[in-house]
Amino acid sequence: MIGLAQVARRRGEAHEIVGGRPPACAAASSKSRCSGRAEVSNRFGVRITLPARTIAHVAEIGTDPSVVIEATARALATGLVTARELNAAVRGRSARVRQLIGRAVDEAGAGV
Repeated sequence: MIGLAQVARRRGEAHEIVGGRPPACAAASSKSRCSGRAEVSNRFGVRITLPARTIAHVAEIGTDPSVVIEATARALATGLVTARELNAAVRGRSARVRQLIGRAVDEAGAGV
């Protein structure tokens, strides 16, 4: 498995490898929404989703909240995402997901 640091070297670069399905729906479960083109990038010829979209997705599929909070804090601290990007990624998702990401951003001290 490719590590986050190996794939996402600068803020805004993607880190979730997607394959098999069209990029607009890659990594989306049957219950989650497909990502838009702005949420998918290419890195070394591999289609991947951007960090903010990935964090929103894992929150949406029910990943343990402590994991989502830690991932959010690390992504913010290292500059992979901004609070604004995270807020945009959770727009249109469930209240639970919006609240979880909002809490994570607040705990990281990176509120908009």
